[in-house]
Amino acid sequence: MNKVYASDSFKKLFNEYVLKVKEEDRNLKTEVYNNAFILPFRNSTNGAEINDEGGVFDSDGNIIDLSKTRKSKYQVKVGSPLHYAFNSKTIYINEDVVFLGYFSTHFGHFLLESLNRLWFVLNSDVLNKKFVYIGESDVYFIEILELLGLNKNNIIRITKPTKFKSITVPEESNRIEETFYNKKYKEIFKRVRDNIVGLEYDKIYLSRTKFKRKDGTVAGEQEIERMFENNGFKIIYPERFSIKEQLRLVKNCKHLAGIQGTAIHLSLFAEDGVKLTVIHRTKDDIFPEQIKINNMKNIDSSHIEADLDFLRPFPLDAAFAISIRNKYMKQWLNENHYKFDTVEDNPVSLEQYISPKEFKYWSKTSKLKNKIKDRLIMFLINFIFIKSLRKRMRYKFLSR
Repeated sequence: MNKVYASDSFKKLFNEYVLKVKEEDRNLKTEVYNNAFILPFRNSTNGAEINDEGGVFDSDGNIIDLSKTRKSKYQVKVGSPLHYAFNSKTIYINEDVVFLGYFSTHFGHFLLESLNRLWFVLNSDVLNKKFVYIGESDVYFIEILELLGLNKNNIIRITKPTKFKSITVPEESNRIEETFYNKKYKEIFKRVRDNIVGLEYDKIYLSRTKFKRKDGTVAGEQEIERMFENNGFKIIYPERFSIKEQLRLVKNCKHLAGIQGTAIHLSLFAEDGVKLTVIHRTKDDIFPEQIKINNMKNIDSSHIEADLDFLRPFPLDAAFAISIRNKYMKQWLNENHYKFDTVEDNPVSLEQYISPKEFKYWSKTSKLKNKIKDRLIMFLINFIFIKSLRKRMRYKFLSR
């Protein structure tokens, strides 16, 4: 069940996507190629985020379609046509291997599009095989592969063009930006979950307040974190725990909460039917991959549009801004009978993210989001190349 506390436009997008999500029940394909090659991962030569190079090629140098990492049916993320040639330095290894695809160094993408071929290892008869993958670095999340029964010594990253006796290529069981997933994808996470010992925390809030990277922080989260703590939630900073420890924390959790982002995907390892509260940080971003996970795990979810999108013209020292005083947050709090501190009338925690002058201006103009002219001017000021001039123009604008 999905409950949505948001604008009409958000609800429309969210509910339309929910209706599109489907679980496939078909048998996934596995193809075997003799005397085939694997080319290592290489970033796209045109600087795009898609059509990166690497994958499995037959003896004639043709890309094996099944080895491509796809964002959707028509968009290839990794596995473009061959742009660099085989040569005499190609390594030959007289072994049969299984190709696991492209391994992302981003945890969320690793869960969504790097584990999607691991359904193949659910059959214990194949666990003694050698497994190969391509990627920008050695796999960050080896603990998850070990929990699936793989021996880390049998997992090899391909860094040079390599020819093998044979290469087995399992089909992808999930793709980002697609509205379907295969039932085998769900079984991957069940196997991992079955192999971990959970900790006993009923309610967990996954916080981003200790992030050191600016692009991961959310202005205004401190108040929301304090509210959850005051209502009996254990505050967890995921980046301070190993992957295995994170999985142990969420395994037996009854209610998981947090800001929209990768950490919320840990619900893949929670029990089916877990209660989940997602606080959205971006206007009209429905978090589609989590909607698929909600469907897969029969999650009892609440999605709250809590962003302060009108603050975006300001030079925040955070990537996003939210507020506990957002009307949709208040609606959720009241319906769930959660207590929160209402002594302060202004979201003071925002002061550490914008200058005193900007905060004063923001406080005085609560209807700033409706002032399109002001918003446009602030947006254009941010594009002034000369820093001193940009600061002077911003000061003049805010002091008018």
